Amino acid sequence: MDQLVATDDASLKKGFLPAPENPADWPRWRSELRAWADSRRAELGPVRYDPAAQAWASRCYAQGFVMLWDHELIDHHDGSWKVDRLLDRAERDFGGYDLVVLWNNYPLSGVDARHQLAYFDLLPGGRAGLREAVERFHARGVRVLVDHKPWVPGLPEGCASVEDAFVDLVAECGLDGIYLDCSDGPADAFREALATRAGPERIFISEAPARLEPFGHEIGSWQQFTDDSAVPGTYRNRWLDRRHLVYESRRYFHDPMRELQRAWMNGGGFVVWENVFGYWAAYSARSKSWMRLLFPALRHFSDWFIEGEWEPHLGGGSAPGVTVSRWTLAGVPLHTVANRRGHALDKTIATIPGEPGHRWVDVISGRELEVLEAKEGTVRLGGRLERDGCAGLLPLPEGPADPALEAFLQAQRERCARGDWAPPAWEGEHRRTELPHILRQVSPTPRVAQVPPGMLPVPDFEGWMTTRYRMRECGYIAGVVDEKHVYDAFEKTCPCSRPVRIRRVALDVYPVTNDDFAAFLGATGYQPRDPRQFLAHWTEGRPPAGLGRHPVVYVSLGDARAYARWAGKRLPREEEWQQAALGPGGAPWPWGEDFDPARCRHGASGTAPVDAHPAGISAAGFHDCSGNVWEMTESERTDDHTRYQILKGGCWHHVEGSHWLFDTGARPADWGAKHILLCDAWDRCATVGFRCAVDL
Repeated sequence: MDQLVATDDASLKKGFLPAPENPADWPRWRSELRAWADSRRAELGPVRYDPAAQAWASRCYAQGFVMLWDHELIDHHDGSWKVDRLLDRAERDFGGYDLVVLWNNYPLSGVDARHQLAYFDLLPGGRAGLREAVERFHARGVRVLVDHKPWVPGLPEGCASVEDAFVDLVAECGLDGIYLDCSDGPADAFREALATRAGPERIFISEAPARLEPFGHEIGSWQQFTDDSAVPGTYRNRWLDRRHLVYESRRYFHDPMRELQRAWMNGGGFVVWENVFGYWAAYSARSKSWMRLLFPALRHFSDWFIEGEWEPHLGGGSAPGVTVSRWTLAGVPLHTVANRRGHALDKTIATIPGEPGHRWVDVISGRELEVLEAKEGTVRLGGRLERDGCAGLLPLPEGPADPALEAFLQAQRERCARGDWAPPAWEGEHRRTELPHILRQVSPTPRVAQVPPGMLPVPDFEGWMTTRYRMRECGYIAGVVDEKHVYDAFEKTCPCSRPVRIRRVALDVYPVTNDDFAAFLGATGYQPRDPRQFLAHWTEGRPPAGLGRHPVVYVSLGDARAYARWAGKRLPREEEWQQAALGPGGAPWPWGEDFDPARCRHGASGTAPVDAHPAGISAAGFHDCSGNVWEMTESERTDDHTRYQILKGGCWHHVEGSHWLFDTGARPADWGAKHILLCDAWDRCATVGFRCAVDL
């Protein structure tokens, strides 16, 4: 797709204007930037978004990027939305959010044929629950966007396009706009539809730097993975349109001080993103301390950054590596400072234009600065500026300050006093997650003396077992000996090794079928707490004719456990399932070393009977271990934010077109896929079933 440019090097470079390192070159550079901007604005014409209606968005500096499945937002035990819990911690850790993007179904996209809008319908409370959550965000002064992924297949029934469906969602749920994943801006028709049907105040923010031709489709965009010049560079789109807010983003990075500095020097925003598609990437104490100071300062002085005269790299830093820019509003200058000196400054910070009769404050720390020298229209200001830190130099008339400003400075002083300024030990840009993944403990079944009918014993095993997986942006299992960071092995096939002991356990020969599950319902009257998507392929409470021997699907982990308890069984642990499914001599495919599509259900239009491929049985005699349906295992883990299970075996559903999609098609016995969980309705799908185990 021609708009999937969010991480394209050329696109990112076009969105960023590096600054020269030599201060002698700065006046010429500023002059050339102004001339270029004047010429380009004349060529491009006015912006296409509504500047007056969307003025609020230019002041949303702290963008929280929140996974909808995060336990901090939606409680996995009772399905309640915990908006206040999320926002309270954001206040404590980062100084609060101005806007959140609620991220939907990736990395689940492609696990079945569901379109991306369906996942909003299947949230706890459905769209009504989402609408109520949006109202609670709004009550706290936080705006809400949802994401649109142009690469996800599928279209809601009755909609002319996915874009039309998103416009309807925004209008119905009171959302404030749409975040455009992998895109550099909306098409004209999409922008016009959102403004007409949902309101001109609804915004777009694109993941890629906003394209220039045509100009001004969205009021915000990201600048990510940008390696800065030694002197902080400038955002192209913000230089052309001061209402356009550019957000710095560097996912997974523990200590993004350069990005925070660049946001401050450009009057830009920052994406606060800890749960990266299911991989927890915490920020350093130092970077959180700076966020708590920078976001309030950006908000308080937003008029300077939007309406003031901007003079990047005016000069005056106390030494090489200390850079100063100036923003002047109604004759009052605010000098933004970044320290890239490599150590803290304890005396002179900068020498800048200034007149006698003023005192100076740092709007970041809230402290008053010492005027070390004043002569010939300049002042030399002293104070402390931490290593890799920022300052904002503001002149005030002698005497008491404006009460609102003084209250702000006092709050900044209090926040500064709680700060942690120590640089973290360098462990590389790609730092492994700090949160352990806690495995849910599984109780054994009552032991049986003989292998029950329809089951076979799993060969005993003790030693190291290795599972292979494709490294996706959600990562895999933390804490294993061969754990890798996502971006150290992205899209590679990786091993997950651990010591295993398997003794005296039997598994079902076949996956649980529709007929089996119907017998369970008839015997127990089982009704799930949330019936949405439950046995969605059945008609009038019964399996469709001819599908009785097909594996049951559209069941959740909770549904499967309920069936297993009724049967006196449990779900197999991942390692037990893998041991049962291996081929002769431990071969990866149940039948041998190489894939053979004739031996399994792969790339088809639906499930097949569980006994349809007798040539595909495993060495231990188990059927249907590759293809047909993914199988759930007792591998549920959580880091208190993301909960997931490991699926085994692959499925009938096979799609191509984007490497962002979930693993599809038949898979070998030693393959695992991380399946993120939220609630029963979300988790039930057309490609996932299960079989049971019993302890002997």
